[in-house]
Amino acid sequence: QPTGTHGSLDAPGDIQVCEYVKGRVVKRLRTKTYGERIIFDVIEQRIGFERSARLLSGSFVLEPISAHATRITLSTQYDALLRPRFCWEAAEQFTLRTLHEYILDGIEQNGAASGMDLQTRGSLAYDGG
Repeated sequence: QPTGTHGSLDAPGDIQVCEYVKGRVVKRLRTKTYGERIIFDVIEQRIGFERSARLLSGSFVLEPISAHATRITLSTQYDALLRPRFCWEAAEQFTLRTLHEYILDGIEQNGAASGMDLQTRGSLAYDGG
């Protein structure tokens, strides 16, 4: 579960640390198009499943759906480390989708507290490695 963040993702190269109950993920901003997309690389991961999957990168896409509502899509690219793939894929996807849900729920709650209407969803991409 996320517990907070510090740092910023304002300019390429900026670092943000996302704290979790069992560790942290450190992201470096690759590109940002204000109000549209944030793309980041994961440069450190310590959240308990490092031997199972390595987070590589991700993005937040912001899509206006009305004058007062925005859809936010979180995508994560990862390297699956466990073999054989057919035995582990479902568990990895469950774990990473749960992580996305925690992150996106937090964004929705923060938005609601600020009077914004946000709709969120997550997606995953295994890099095939």
